Amino acid sequence: MQKRQPMLTWYVALSPMITLWLFAATALHVRRIFGSWPDNAVDHAPTILLALNILVFKWATLFGLFLAGPLWISLLFYPPARRNFYSHLLQAVSLAVGVISLFWVPWIVDSKYVTWWLD
Repeated sequence: MQKRQPMLTWYVALSPMITLWLFAATALHVRRIFGSWPDNAVDHAPTILLALNILVFKWATLFGLFLAGPLWISLLFYPPARRNFYSHLLQAVSLAVGVISLFWVPWIVDSKYVTWWLD
């Protein structure tokens, strides 16, 4: 008998949205460290915590963009992670909105706020 893990699919489906929150946290950290929005990319972080924040954001971005979708679909075939149809439909919508937002949000904000990342 396998233990049910119904929240596992929700964690994967919400990972792109969590990545957006990490983007906002990283942006606020960059702003706080430099005192203003940097014009160039932040290649060498001046503090270890900012470097860690950027690293976590990069890994979350890679997971949210490239692994979340295939992993979520794979989990649908894993019986302990299954939920009802409407729950999975809501998860699919939140996953799609999150992935689209990861591409869309950095381009709709004013460029001075994201040049440190887009360079």
